[in-house]
Order: sequence, then C-alpha cells, then structure tokens
Amino acid sequence: MCRYSSPIMAKELDQSLHSHYASPCPTEVSHDNDITPQAREQYDDALSSGQQAFLLEESSESSDVFRLSVGSLPPGQNASVTLAYVTELAVQADDALRFCLPAVLNPRYAPQDSGNVPQVTSAPGGSVPYTLSFSVQVSSPCPISKVESNCPLEPLKYINPDQTQATVSLSPGHKFDRDVELLVYYSGAHQPTAIVEAGQASVTPDTLMADPVVMLSLYPEFPAEVTSSLATSGEFLFLVDRSGSMDCNMHNGAGAQMRIESARDTLLLLLKSLPLGCFFNIYGFGSRHESFFPL
Repeated sequence: MCRYSSPIMAKELDQSLHSHYASPCPTEVSHDNDITPQAREQYDDALSSGQQAFLLEESSESSDVFRLSVGSLPPGQNASVTLAYVTELAVQADDALRFCLPAVLNPRYAPQDSGNVPQVTSAPGGSVPYTLSFSVQVSSPCPISKVESNCPLEPLKYINPDQTQATVSLSPGHKFDRDVELLVYYSGAHQPTAIVEAGQASVTPDTLMADPVVMLSLYPEFPAEVTSSLATSGEFLFLVDRSGSMDCNMHNGAGAQMRIESARDTLLLLLKSLPLGCFFNIYGFGSRHESFFPL
C-alpha cells in the first residue's frame, strides 16, 4: 500500500477536503457527504477482496493535512490520482498573485499531555525516493508579464498571441527542502475584470455547480501620495447600528445597559484611542443611513 500526506494551505480548508473518498480503482467517485461514514469500511473491504482502491481522508492528527492511501497495486503498475480544489490567490504588495504548493511536511509541537502527537515520516533531502514534476498553466483576462518562484523554473511559454495564457514548469532536481511558491505578475492588474463560468450540465439542477456564476474583480490603484499618508496615519470607518433592535437592554439581568448606550460608550472609547493625524468617519444606519462627516 502507498500512502501520501500533504498539508493544505489555510485558505483552502473551507473549499477542499470535507469528505472521505473510497473507491476501487479506477472508478470515479463524486463528492457526496453520504459516503463519508462508510469510506474506511469500503476501502478495507476492497483491499481484503484483492481490489485496487484508494482512500482520501483528513488526517486525524491535524485538520490541515490530508492523507491519500492507494492499495493493492500490482508490482510495476502506476496509479494516477487527480485532486481538484478551488482557492483564492493572495495579492502581494507588488501586485503579484501568490500560489504555494506545500512540498514539505514538518513535525509540529504538541503538549506532552495532549495524547495527540503528530507522527511525520521524514527522510534526508538527498535520499528522497521520488521526484516532483510540476507544470502550471496560467490563464487570465489580463496579459501575463512574468512568473517568479523561490525554486528554479523553466522559461515562461505563452500559448496565445495576446499573452493571456502561458505555461511554466519546475526545473528538474527539486530538493524537497522548501514549498514551491509561484508569483504571477499581470499587465494592467488594476483594470476591472469580469469572468463568467457556465454551470455544469452533469450535476444536480439548482445546485451551486449547476448554476452559471460571474466573478467581478475590482483592484483599485491609489496615488502614491494618498497611500503614503494612509500608511503613516491611517483611515478608520465606524459603523453604528441605530435600528430599532438597539432600543432594548443588553441582557435581562439587573442593571442591564441599553444596547444603543453600550454602542455609544464603545464608540467613544475607540475615538479616544485613534492615533494623531488619522482620518475617520462614522456611519449610522437603521431605516436610513447618514455619516458624521458628509461626503
């Protein structure tokens, strides 16, 4: 049996591995929470009957690590497993988009009395019995200007004339001493863009994946004199609920303060804590809204 473990980046936790998957290879398994309790049993039954099977599950030692087990592979046979997930790419200070492929699984500290000490199998970098082949296809509404990485890369290759699609690969000989990080730079990164994705006809109607969606990206660019002043002094906006729900006590106990009074006291404390030279405004909302300093 072959077992593979990999960390999941923090932003991927809510979008990716919520279910356990078990299936004889090469049967395709759909995302169905109903199979989660039976996944381990199905996997064990498949192995005991001599079938080829795989199991994808969240690690019991850490919720941000998944474990993929592939069993009953005959000698010399290969297995191909595809994992698909959706995650937001972080925007860096220089307007690059950052993607990170975790390639290193490090031991973690656990209190001695916790009873849950993560077990991480490790090997010296020079004796890792496998290699990593990593190729990326980048597609964007804006032209791709360059791709940088903390690991050696092959030259960037454009697929179409307007340079909105490109491929880049990791150079051979990755040492498994670091995660693979990519920084993608675009031309006109601050231009508003909209991407429309059609729904999938093969899924259940009236579900998230069946409906078409549109993503609108707004990434404004502010003049340097504005950003420099905000970096040193700051800008603060306070939203105060002034609706009818604030006209009651905080709790039912004796001496309970009115909600609107508590909001007022909190606002005064925050205003007194503002740094010198900063900008601020207060917006109150209820059946209507207004600002303390009109725009």
